[in-house]
Amino acid sequence: MMERRDLFKVLGATLIAVRDGAAQHGHTASAVVDIQNYKPRFFSDQEYQAIDALTDIIIPADDQSPGAHAAGVRFYIDSVLHYAGPEPQELWHSGLATLDESARAQFGKGFTACSLQEKEQLVALMARNEKAPSNELERWFELLKQMTVEAYVLSDAGMTQYLGYKGNTAIPEFRGCTHPEHQAI
Repeated sequence: MMERRDLFKVLGATLIAVRDGAAQHGHTASAVVDIQNYKPRFFSDQEYQAIDALTDIIIPADDQSPGAHAAGVRFYIDSVLHYAGPEPQELWHSGLATLDESARAQFGKGFTACSLQEKEQLVALMARNEKAPSNELERWFELLKQMTVEAYVLSDAGMTQYLGYKGNTAIPEFRGCTHPEHQAI
């Protein structure tokens, strides 16, 4: 158990460090994942390509921010599912298999072999009953969309460029509101 005098020494040193700015310290950059050359750990290469195409259709690039592809959404989903249990993993494999079957039924080829326009038509088919999904593919789309949005807003591009987040900086002092009309209180 810490003695009272030791506690006061720690608190005093902390106050001095904060006052003098010593509490501010630089952080080295964390390891950066090379998303372009990343080898999926959960998905097969073909499934990984399908997830990349699907997520980029759901969140395409626009004037405000990059799309899901540039944000690395596929990497996030693969990483989450790599550590997930067997039940969610099976849902994703099953959903992708059902999507591939749907692509073969509609266009005579697997999803990854489809053109962008055909892929967009399949996504529209999956999303048509979004409020009340009636089949496995429509239910899986809800999961896909939810995970895509989650991954995007947690990405650097989603946070900083799309949401405009400017945080992650410590400030030594918070002066509060400086508007004169608010100082009269």
